[in-house]
Amino acid sequence: MKFKFLIAVLIVCSFSSAAFSQDLGSQPSIQIVDRPAQYILGSGDMLLINVNLWGHVLKPGIYSIP
Repeated sequence: MKFKFLIAVLIVCSFSSAAFSQDLGSQPSIQIVDRPAQYILGSGDMLLINVNLWGHVLKPGIYSIP
């Protein structure tokens, strides 16, 4: 009697773990999308890069540097 009960419990446990598993086909695919870069041109077609200065500095803010 105990053996049949043990087998029944093992079967139920094996089906319950399969119920909580994930299907590999249903996972969303990860798409890497390149967003266009925004370039800032200064005088003389010099490329400028925006830099954020935060924290304990004399003049915090957004600066465009070559």
